[in-house]
Amino acid sequence: MSFLMNWVSQIVLFIFLATIVSLLIPKNSHEKVIKLVFGLIVFLLFLHPLKMIFQVNPDQIISQIQLEQFMQGEDAIKEEISDKKIEIQASTDAYILEQLEKQVENTVGEELMATYGVNIQDISIQMQESTSEEEPQMDEITFKLEEQQQDMVEPVKTISIPANNHTDRRDRDIEIAKSISSLLDLPLQAIEIEWEGG
Repeated sequence: MSFLMNWVSQIVLFIFLATIVSLLIPKNSHEKVIKLVFGLIVFLLFLHPLKMIFQVNPDQIISQIQLEQFMQGEDAIKEEISDKKIEIQASTDAYILEQLEKQVENTVGEELMATYGVNIQDISIQMQESTSEEEPQMDEITFKLEEQQQDMVEPVKTISIPANNHTDRRDRDIEIAKSISSLLDLPLQAIEIEWEGG
């Protein structure tokens, strides 16, 4: 309550002083400016309780806003850096996988062509997920093969369909997988053979 009494007494005292000063000043061009200044001071006296209620400290507000913007900016920068790292890692992994597929095709392709008469159409490599800094290992490698096309077709006089064609194909797949396994130094379970069109 004393704050309110103090505030009202300040306003009354200032209005009293402003009235006396305005009566003492002669009527000339400075009268309007002086009344404007007194009006602004009275206005500020009326705002004084609001300032006290809210305890507004402009420096504190500005520093708080700057700190919040800095923290938000720092979080955004950290998130952007993390996204860029993930993007770079993904593109690096894709490049390494592509180079690995080319290297495997170069290593195995000629051998399969010469020994078994098959072409490699596609290679798909599945890598093991590793959480440590170790180099990732191949989990599974799938070869999509196709029989080598003959340039000239010989006329066939008799057609015979072997009864165990499926068994022969499976045995041939195992033989090809063993050959690939020895060439790449991989376990046989990690190699899968698929055929083009079937």
